Amino acid sequence: MAIGGMGMVAQDSEQWLFEGLVTEADPVLAPDLQSGWVLAGSFFFNRLELQEEPVPSGASGGRLAGGIGQTELTIDLYHQLHFEARQVPGLAGFDYQNDDPDHDGRDMLGWFFPVQGELKDSGWTSSWLQIWLADPEGGMIRSVPPRISPYGITYKSAWFRLTFENAAGERAYADGRIDLFAPYAEVDSMDEEASWRGVAIELSDELMRKDSVIEELRQDLAASIARLEGLRSMVDLLVEERESLRQENKILQEEAEKADPEVQEKLMELEVEKSLLQSRIDELSGQNQALAESLASSEVERLQLMQEMEDMENLRLKAAPDSSTVKSATVVNEENQPVGTMTIVESPMVIEKPLVVEKHTVVRETPPETRVPPPPASKEKTKKPRFAKRFGPRKFR
Repeated sequence: MAIGGMGMVAQDSEQWLFEGLVTEADPVLAPDLQSGWVLAGSFFFNRLELQEEPVPSGASGGRLAGGIGQTELTIDLYHQLHFEARQVPGLAGFDYQNDDPDHDGRDMLGWFFPVQGELKDSGWTSSWLQIWLADPEGGMIRSVPPRISPYGITYKSAWFRLTFENAAGERAYADGRIDLFAPYAEVDSMDEEASWRGVAIELSDELMRKDSVIEELRQDLAASIARLEGLRSMVDLLVEERESLRQENKILQEEAEKADPEVQEKLMELEVEKSLLQSRIDELSGQNQALAESLASSEVERLQLMQEMEDMENLRLKAAPDSSTVKSATVVNEENQPVGTMTIVESPMVIEKPLVVEKHTVVRETPPETRVPPPPASKEKTKKPRFAKRFGPRKFR
């Protein structure tokens, strides 16, 4: 369409072409515009219509406006059109910066085109196309203001930005690199074979990337199939196990139905009796625990009383007169076994009754299996010790 419209522009106008690749796009533009898609376009350029805007004296940068018309661009993937835009009324031209001191003497041309086009039904509309041409060595711009050669511009790097806006005034961007920016006549005179060779190489690289993606997908599919087969085998085993359990349950139910009702009733009675006995055992266990606690408390109290008795006896012995004679004797029972100790105090003035003190030992019950039985009693009558019948001092007997 741009070529067909050449008759509508001045004879001094010449057509320029530009091509590039989208390398980054805002996520809000997806899926209608994505990285990896191709940008292509053209515009008509008339040097005689350029107008220089005033700049301070001695400035190395400025702006040339006008002289650009009928700009159009497309974005496609594998030659399938996804987006197109055309120039609308507005400021067009380029900015320049010669020997930029902030970038080590870099030269730069920044072309800007007002273009408008709707990105399908996404609600985003293009507003500006900007293309920057740069030469880090400062050899692109030879005069100020720069003169654009009809044979093209010698640049070292180039990139673009396509700006989109929505009804809310928000902005989104699609950035990428520029691979071609030259007059149509120069592009037409290029080696056609080299051009097609570049296209073939690019398509080959793209096909290799696609093949690698396909291979990865195939591997993932094979792994998923293997997992699915494993799950299917597991399900089959579970089904077989369930069927086996169902058969066993059925057999048990049949045997239960054939059982004697009297036996079933007896079993139920035994279960009830078992429950009652268990309750009684629990009750006796509680009582046993309470008795054990009471016994332990009584044992502690008994030990305390015995200790107090021993302390009182020691005090009494310490308070006895020096002239008294204190003796001790062992008291035995009828089986001639010691049961305690008897203390005898002989005094010329005081007659004391004998005081029997039991052994201060704690007698613990020996388990039946370890208890030693007492020796058998002799048939002959055991003689008791003589002093067992004599109490008090010798002189008062």
